[in-house]
Amino acid sequence: MPVTIRPAEPADLEAIIALGREWGYELAPENVRRHSQTDEHRAFAIADVGGEAAGWIEVVLEDEITGPPRGHITALVVGEKFRRQGVGQQLVDFAKQWAAQKGAKTIRVRTRVDRKEAPDFYRAIGFEEAKRQIVFEAKLS
Repeated sequence: MPVTIRPAEPADLEAIIALGREWGYELAPENVRRHSQTDEHRAFAIADVGGEAAGWIEVVLEDEITGPPRGHITALVVGEKFRRQGVGQQLVDFAKQWAAQKGAKTIRVRTRVDRKEAPDFYRAIGFEEAKRQIVFEAKLS
């Protein structure tokens, strides 16, 4: 199964939304349009298998006062029929390469605790648990 990692195109909009829905994400088209464009601080890529979008990834460059720049995978989605076939790893490899080209020395990903298979996947492809934290959120008016 040859996989091509490529930039997102406007024609991918519905596939991006449908793949996100498989993971419980209700993605607004305007957000997908904005986030699926690669620029200096963000890359978005599609895993293409025979002309079909099999998955996608978004990676951003974080440059904070508390440390050196690092890559941050903000979303990784692989369609159910393409899982456990190396698609996710190829998308993560793309993200690592992009972040390294931007000067990052590390790349980070977060996963929800209810995603039972995700920690095993990330460990299997070379990630180590770095820390645990509590996330707080406040609504803005």
